[in-house]
Amino acid sequence: MGSAAYNISVGFNGRFGAGSLQEIGKISQRAGIKKALIVCDPMMVKIGYAEKISGILAESGLGSVIFDQCVENPRALDVTAGAKVFNEQGCDGIVALGGGSPIDQAKAIRVIARYGGTAQDFNAMGGSRAREIKGDMAPMIVVPTTSGTGSEATRAAVITDSEKNVKFFLVSPFLLPTNVILDPALTLSMPPKVTAATGMDALVHSLEAYVTASANPISDSFGRTSFMLIGKSLKKAVENGEDMDARSDMSMASLLAGMAFAIANLGAVHALAHPLGGRHHIAHGLANSIMMPHVMRYNAKTSEAKYVEAVKLMGKDVKNAEEAAQAITNFAAEIGLPTKLSEIGIKEEDLIQLSKDAAADVNHYSNPVPCTEQTLLEMYKKAL
Repeated sequence: MGSAAYNISVGFNGRFGAGSLQEIGKISQRAGIKKALIVCDPMMVKIGYAEKISGILAESGLGSVIFDQCVENPRALDVTAGAKVFNEQGCDGIVALGGGSPIDQAKAIRVIARYGGTAQDFNAMGGSRAREIKGDMAPMIVVPTTSGTGSEATRAAVITDSEKNVKFFLVSPFLLPTNVILDPALTLSMPPKVTAATGMDALVHSLEAYVTASANPISDSFGRTSFMLIGKSLKKAVENGEDMDARSDMSMASLLAGMAFAIANLGAVHALAHPLGGRHHIAHGLANSIMMPHVMRYNAKTSEAKYVEAVKLMGKDVKNAEEAAQAITNFAAEIGLPTKLSEIGIKEEDLIQLSKDAAADVNHYSNPVPCTEQTLLEMYKKAL
């Protein structure tokens, strides 16, 4: 195993299992919450999940306010609006309900509600107040309803500056939630396309974390289990959304993938995917899914053995990095996802600006093979 130093970080309490949402009242009380801001998107209101949580909290004598001003690729302006509601309504805690977008938005709302200013002020790359985030923010309980982002396990929030059409990051260990409730029953509402895209998001998180320079036995152990669960259950969950065993496997795979990259970081796939979301509003999991095989080929000279091991753990018979990369493309196609950028509306004339944005994204700094704007451009071209 060697004697090198490496990070070990979990940092939150969690509850896993079908029906565990019913415990949110007790968990909120233990966290010291008396009135929660429930941060979600309009779909969570439409299908009744937000009101359900509000009702459970009320049964425990706790108040709540629902804030559903959230879109895919959450915007800084909505963070500001949410923080204003939090303070004006006298809230003292947050419940983040939904996928990665509401969870990341809730993390940022938590910061702005405490410290004021805008989300851009806390941009980890040059924000004037990036280092001001401390442990004195309101408690936050995260309730994921998708299986892919892993945001419930990470110390970062990805927010979009809609004026500049770019994504930026808030990063602090204090962004980790106070508690996580992983109730696989909440993921039953996901349609097949969302199940597929978020599931591939989890897979990419594990694959990227598995090959970074920061990967270690702890992060690798999370990744290996994630690979097995995804290989076993993602296709089942796409084909039969009512399969509770498959949904449970994917909820756990997503959490483990998030814990893996919280320790070991990500890589070029995310650097390439973020501009696709920021400029073209492509769903993050789908962008990751399309770009992953091309980054695998780029990283083959350093990471072939681990890619082969990972894809074998998924149940695929592969012998080298090229076969592993093609297996990922085939897997995405089998679950109904596009596999080329041209299929989702990206044109060749878009690639220059995308590559400039990708080169400015910090995630490629931890890629096992160094990247330049030109090499990132070449990967976009191959994905077209």
